[in-house]
Amino acid sequence: MRAARAAAWCREGLAAAGFDVVTPPDQATLVTWVARGVAAEDAARLYERGVIVRDLPGTSWLRASCGWWTTDEHIERLVAALA
Repeated sequence: MRAARAAAWCREGLAAAGFDVVTPPDQATLVTWVARGVAAEDAARLYERGVIVRDLPGTSWLRASCGWWTTDEHIERLVAALA
């Protein structure tokens, strides 16, 4: 399933970049990780760079939604924008 592969690639890319990924392997296509800064501010900064993720209010978490439309380029752009 393409969406599951995209979520696994996203999870692996974030973990390789040193992020604490909250979503366990082989779970949903929503990938959640701990923001390095204020989650809402990080989400806004990413949006300005063309990367859309959601902050989860009341937490320090960010979440990406991966689906059949998610390409390797999308994941690479997310990880690069977080650097």
